[in-house]
Amino acid sequence: MSIDALHLTKAQSESQKADYFLDHRKIICELKALYSDSSSKVEKILSAYRERPEFPLFFGKWELEKILKAFPDNEKDEINKKIFTAVTDTVEGIVEKANRQIRSTKASFGMNDALGLLIIFNDNVEIYTPDTVARRVRLALGKRMQNGDKRFDQIAAVLIINTAHYFQSSPDLKLLPIVTIVDEQNPIADYVKLLLKKWAEFDGQPLLEGNGIEFLKQANKTFAQDLRTPKAADLIPRQESWRRRYLANPYLRTCERADLLRFGASAMKNIARNMIKGVPKRPFEEVANYLVQWTHFLEEMDFQGIDFRELHPFLENLREEMDELFNRYNP
Repeated sequence: MSIDALHLTKAQSESQKADYFLDHRKIICELKALYSDSSSKVEKILSAYRERPEFPLFFGKWELEKILKAFPDNEKDEINKKIFTAVTDTVEGIVEKANRQIRSTKASFGMNDALGLLIIFNDNVEIYTPDTVARRVRLALGKRMQNGDKRFDQIAAVLIINTAHYFQSSPDLKLLPIVTIVDEQNPIADYVKLLLKKWAEFDGQPLLEGNGIEFLKQANKTFAQDLRTPKAADLIPRQESWRRRYLANPYLRTCERADLLRFGASAMKNIARNMIKGVPKRPFEEVANYLVQWTHFLEEMDFQGIDFRELHPFLENLREEMDELFNRYNP
């Protein structure tokens, strides 16, 4: 039952309110959605470390673990903590506001025995992975005031529904993570289980229950990424086609590191040679082959998390070679 749809007194209309009454007004429910993307906060924190020699030079997007792998362990922990706190401040803010709204609703409607339920919905923000949101909610609910009382004492249960991420359990089945945070001894637990069942039925999906820690960590694929990946062959850019070809057969993965870097340096030199003014142009098929090699090289560098500065020694004579070609054909 929507609280806003009820006939309210002036005091009730003017007070902060939750969204719904559930289970014959035994439960006060507040629904919150995650909208803001905190990616810029990550960039801001990392910008302070970009001049450090440990910070890698890379192409494309890297996972944070790869970026920080050369940092001392104590600094890794410090940076990860900073990023986690900054990114999830919005989540704790949601818990705090919901706690206040549920308390106010209890007071204005005279429902002191009602239990508070918070539902957090994430439909499209990729950075809020299920395990990240669940971790910050648990930390928030565990906070205490100076007198020992719970800081957010009005929230008996939290339901985190994430339709932005999924776990591919089989070729034909994508599982959506739904996290429940509730004491099994609390009377609200049974109603939360009923909500889960009803949600699965509404969504037309099976409901699989269990300890979801490992599942949450694996639920890192996003529907937004799927939408960004063209499916029809005629919509796939040439470079994307080359990238997919490599992913289907990552032949560089068995190379020694030095051989991989030599491979990349060779591709770059051949591409650069074709860009020098006056130098006889090679056939398109030959140049395209070097571009394919370079694309494959970039993909493997990203996969292994190799700093681009490691390529520099293999390109020491590149400028001299290009200058010599220019002078030869442009006397």
